[in-house]
Amino acid sequence: ATESHVINTIAWNCQGDGASLTKEHLNELFHCFLPRFLFLSETKSNQSFLEDVQVSFGYDSVYTVDPCGHSGGLDLFYMDDPAVSIFLNRSHAWFMIGDFNEITGNREKRGGRRRPENNFIPFRTMLDNCGMIGFPYKGNSFSWVGKRRSGKVKCKLDRAIGNEEWHSLFPATNVEFLQLWGSDHRPVLARIQSIYRRSRKSIRFDKRCLGRPGFREAIVSGWGPFSEVHNMDVHHKVASCRRNVISWKKNNPTNSVRLIEELKSKIDLAQMYDHTTLEELEDLISQLIYAFRKEDQYWQQKSRTKWHRTGDRDTKFHHATTKQRRARNRVTCVKDKEGRMVESDLGIEKVVVDYFQEPLSTSVSTDMENSLRYIKNKVSASENDILTSEPTEQEIKKALFDINPVKPQVQTA
Repeated sequence: ATESHVINTIAWNCQGDGASLTKEHLNELFHCFLPRFLFLSETKSNQSFLEDVQVSFGYDSVYTVDPCGHSGGLDLFYMDDPAVSIFLNRSHAWFMIGDFNEITGNREKRGGRRRPENNFIPFRTMLDNCGMIGFPYKGNSFSWVGKRRSGKVKCKLDRAIGNEEWHSLFPATNVEFLQLWGSDHRPVLARIQSIYRRSRKSIRFDKRCLGRPGFREAIVSGWGPFSEVHNMDVHHKVASCRRNVISWKKNNPTNSVRLIEELKSKIDLAQMYDHTTLEELEDLISQLIYAFRKEDQYWQQKSRTKWHRTGDRDTKFHHATTKQRRARNRVTCVKDKEGRMVESDLGIEKVVVDYFQEPLSTSVSTDMENSLRYIKNKVSASENDILTSEPTEQEIKKALFDINPVKPQVQTA
């Protein structure tokens, strides 16, 4: 898949966009990133000045909230686009960006007096109630710098966040904290993207398969006779199991969401149909309860929360935890050997391949003994014999049983 079109959005607490240095920074931001949406807070400016800014940057529209005296003021500049509508609706995909004037904990603060942990509860509760999840970012996230009697204080007051629906629609969205000048807040740049290239999927253990008819038989058949463990390579046995599981899953779908919707429709129809027996209705309800339980197990497993107990139903939490982990682990940019930042998926892939390929390959034959003569041996001959010997059945069993029971995976070939 190719990369999607990127919508740049910038939010900045500019502390009055009438100052000369602030104007210079605004001009630089616009020409560097051409943001489709530009949100300014603490503008402290009158309507005529903002209209001049709108005309000079070429924005089609501007929505303003006038300042109260010499403080406040909000301005949203945006380009008209048939695909983009601005309206008040918080029931679906939801994105927030700007100066929240609060932090989630002391880890988002440097300098100054340490605040009590209960001070952060209201802000954390708001984020949790709204289902907000952060995006991967680069740059210095301490977006505000101020001076107090005790010295310099830095805090992460500015951020960009979105709810689960937003992350589903725009999974490749990423954030950058830009340079700090012209204000005591950094501008926050959000690159909104809907598509990123996915790597080849691996076959992962799915708890929903346990107890399903034919699943155990597929594993046993794939592994082969247990008496032949020493006569056949373990990797071949695992690969055979993988092929059997793939074949079994094609005939036995594990999509709980689809099954839940089908069962809901069947229950609705059954209750409207006069000839439905009580036993048939109870059987459908039991199937629905079982499907909900399997769906909850699936998302609990993907979220990797070890404290969760079977029977605790909080699938929305596990969805959010999973997406938060994906956002945190995603690589958004790398630096190539020339020192340039590379952000495209294909570019990142090439930089990584080149980084490992060049030192690990050579066109010149070398004398390994001569090359290694100055390297001191750290592993004795007896230790090397132990390390290179075939593992015993007991060692294999111990290694397998040490793995978290819901985390084993088999990579695709």
